[in-house]
Amino acid sequence: MISTFLRRVFSLACCVALSLAALAAPAADVHVAVSGDDAADGGMATPVRSLRRALDRVRELRAAKPDHATPIVIEVADGRHELAEPLVILPEDSGTEASPTVIRAAAGAR
Repeated sequence: MISTFLRRVFSLACCVALSLAALAAPAADVHVAVSGDDAADGGMATPVRSLRRALDRVRELRAAKPDHATPIVIEVADGRHELAEPLVILPEDSGTEASPTVIRAAAGAR
């Protein structure tokens, strides 16, 4: 009886922890996909194709709202993202302490 109760409490605690972790992860501001288009705005339904364009989009977002107070996230979808030339990331591209630039793989991407 006690072990069943403890298992249920543990399961509930795990569910709560995973839910909180999902809420803590900032939503992506710019999406990148091999099927994207660099003329797009980088939204979830309209991803850009290249990391270069994604970084340009972050620069545009920062210029439009210099006092941005949350991370700006570039999320890269699964696929092979080849660079024709080196991607230059400048110190100002890193953002601020309150609003860092984050580049991450999409959930399940390899």
